[in-house]
Amino acid sequence: MEQVAERLHMSDRTLKRQLAAEGTTFSAILEEVRHRQAVGLLSRTDLSLERISERLGYSDVANFIVLFGVGRAKHQGVGDANLASVNLYFVV
Repeated sequence: MEQVAERLHMSDRTLKRQLAAEGTTFSAILEEVRHRQAVGLLSRTDLSLERISERLGYSDVANFIVLFGVGRAKHQGVGDANLASVNLYFVV
């Protein structure tokens, strides 16, 4: 958040206040951006789950899978190959 505030030429507190005035938070925006990127990346079958989670900034693939969720992935039309990979993590 500090980097975003700096690029917008404002303090962290000012950014937090302005986001609150809009009825959102930095975390909520970050989650939405990651979700949109995940849907796009999971639609590509040439990327592994490890690579996708790395690109999205998750510390490991398990965190990405738990936060993104299989149900969410199915609803978003994720490719079958990557969906199968996600399901394997839940079985293990």
